[in-house]
Amino acid sequence: MEETVNIATFILDDDQELLDLIKAAVDEAGIKNYKLFTDEGLFLKGLTDEIHVCVVDHFLTKLTGLDIVKEIKCKNEHSYVIAYTGMFQPKVIIDYINSGIDRFVDKNSNGHLQQLTGFLHEGIASATKRLDFHAFIKCEREKLKENDNGAL
Repeated sequence: MEETVNIATFILDDDQELLDLIKAAVDEAGIKNYKLFTDEGLFLKGLTDEIHVCVVDHFLTKLTGLDIVKEIKCKNEHSYVIAYTGMFQPKVIIDYINSGIDRFVDKNSNGHLQQLTGFLHEGIASATKRLDFHAFIKCEREKLKENDNGAL
C-alpha cells in the first residue's frame, strides 16, 4: 500500500498559556503536522475535510466547543475529535458524546497533557488507517475498470 498524507491536526483553545503547554507536549510526543488556534473564527476558516484530528476547548470567546464540533463533523464526519476542557459536568459530557466526539479530556486532571497526546496519536493512527483503506479501495476500483476495459 502506498504511503498516505501526513495527518493534519487542529487544536483550539482560547488560553494562549495553555496552548503553549500543549505545543510543548505535542512536540515532545513527536506529533508534527498540527496547527494551534486561539480564535474559533480562524479555526473554522481553515477547517476543511482534510483536517482529520481536532482538539476543542468548551469555553471560547464567541462560540462553545459544541458549536465547533458540529462544524467539524459537517466538514468531515470521520474527523477524530477530542473535547479538551475543564467543564467536567455530566450534561456537558453527554452533549459532547451526542455530538460525535471520540474522546474527552478533563484539563483539570493530573496527567491531562499526556492523556491528550495519547489520544492525538490514537486519532492520527485511526485517520491513517481510514485513509489507507480508502486509497486501497480506489486502487482496486481502478484495476477493475482497467480489466473491464481490456475485456471489451
